[in-house]
Amino acid sequence: MRKNVKIAKRFCCPHCLTVRVKSPGIQMLAEGADEVVRGAYHLDVIERAEHLRCQRCQGILKVKRLIAGDYDYSDWIVDGPTFAGLVLLAVLRWSFDLGWVSAIIISLGLATILWWMISRWQKRRIRARVLKP
Repeated sequence: MRKNVKIAKRFCCPHCLTVRVKSPGIQMLAEGADEVVRGAYHLDVIERAEHLRCQRCQGILKVKRLIAGDYDYSDWIVDGPTFAGLVLLAVLRWSFDLGWVSAIIISLGLATILWWMISRWQKRRIRARVLKP
């Protein structure tokens, strides 16, 4: 189990790149809470299962890798472009003397493009790490 590591609440299917929220049972197992709630029925069922299927593409996901965090989709995807958009808004407004409306539109557009690029990069990195030949 991973100790002192923030566990992501979402995971990415490496086959179709769909991002899903982890179930509470998987989340508890990933956080190392299996020692505390060992007798719970749903945790035993999850632990015994070797594979799960993606709801979208029916691709096989290994439970041990899901618990270990190999499919984790991190939450910094939202925080990074938001911060960059706010910095860009300030730069456009005061350095280039743009109006508020045009500065907001430009920074929202560029932050959205940055979010899309980082999201695709992280999904492809998960795919490359998990689906090694």
